[in-house]
Amino acid sequence: MTKKPLFIFTFLFSSFLMFNIIFASDLSDLNESIIINNSINNDVSFDSVDGCLSIFSSKWKVDNISKLEDNFHFSDKILASDWFDGPCDVIEEYKEKVDATFNVSVNINVNLLSSELGFSVVKGSEKTRTLITKVNDKEKLNVKVFGNYEKYGYSVYENGNYKCDGFAYKPVGLVFKQYRFSKE
Repeated sequence: MTKKPLFIFTFLFSSFLMFNIIFASDLSDLNESIIINNSINNDVSFDSVDGCLSIFSSKWKVDNISKLEDNFHFSDKILASDWFDGPCDVIEEYKEKVDATFNVSVNINVNLLSSELGFSVVKGSEKTRTLITKVNDKEKLNVKVFGNYEKYGYSVYENGNYKCDGFAYKPVGLVFKQYRFSKE
């Protein structure tokens, strides 16, 4: 008896329906252990972040997204610090990498979080800004440069049950803080 070719094709439809098609020239040649799967797979969903296909569990949901603050900076994350001894005119260009960041108390996929928020929560970008100011002859000036962020709040749900709230920080620029000291 000659073996007949057997082909199994699996299709994954956008509604997450998985369907296997089996081609055989004679069905009597099929072994009973072959299972045709026509089940709906609810544990997998698809999303595109930065042009890449990512797979993550659909049990997680990010909701209640809102912008909380337009000009936020972390006071403990100084990107640059310079001193200027007056008298002088200060024209200083700063070009610094500002990293995106987020915090949440559950282990959620960053691609899902980025997709829901509309920006990457892990990638940074280079920001440029020029400081123009005057320092008089009786002053010293300390300039500190920080990343400037839009701060977002959100809620995380697992299988429809609320788990926690979190925050994400989208880098939008640089902010300067100027500290003036008397020379006397």
